[in-house]
Parts: sequence; structure tokens; C-alpha cells
Amino acid sequence: KIYINGLLDNESTLPSDADLTFSSTFQLGRLYTGADYFNGKISSLALHDRALSAEEVLQNYNAIKTRFNL
Repeated sequence: KIYINGLLDNESTLPSDADLTFSSTFQLGRLYTGADYFNGKISSLALHDRALSAEEVLQNYNAIKTRFNL
């Protein structure tokens, strides 16, 4: 799921037999294949060891949005 400013923007589901074993370096802002990079700014990033609920995502957004005049 992708959230922008605390609201769900897009989501997709992996097939149940998806291989979630990764052997490459984690890269933020780059497509998995090809050389296309994100052209913009990312103000905040957090990695969690579980999926957050929509309420938790919104709570986290609301906690920091004033830092960015939102």
C-alpha cells in the first residue's frame, strides 16, 4: 500500500506463491528494473517490522505534518 499525506493512494497484492526472498541491496526511489529514479523529494521514511493499519499511518502523518507546513 502506498500512502501520500496520510491517505491511501494505491495498493496491489502479491500472489500467494510470490518469492519474497531478496538478495540485492535495498534502494529507495528506484524502479526494481531499469534505471528510472524518483524525481522528487521524500520528507520522511520509516521502516517497520509489520504492516501498519491505515489509522496508524494517518496518526504518524498527523504527528509530523506541521514540520513540513502541511
